[in-house]
Amino acid sequence: MSRTAIYFTTYYRNLADEIIKSLSSMYRVIKVTKSSVVDGFYYVLIDGDVAENEVSRLLKRDEVTWFKIERIPPIS
Repeated sequence: MSRTAIYFTTYYRNLADEIIKSLSSMYRVIKVTKSSVVDGFYYVLIDGDVAENEVSRLLKRDEVTWFKIERIPPIS
């Protein structure tokens, strides 16, 4: 089964929590990590594929300075 990694940067903790909560309501979130090295950098690992246009709409905000959606192929 494939997975999807979502990376994003925001300096607004409440917004990050809101984004993570929204992702959790739409998908099965396996892991959430806030970087201890890069301020405001978040990593969310989701089980399965995501609808990129839906997630992009969630992340395309002025307060989110950068994001990336990456499919992780299954390990064979």
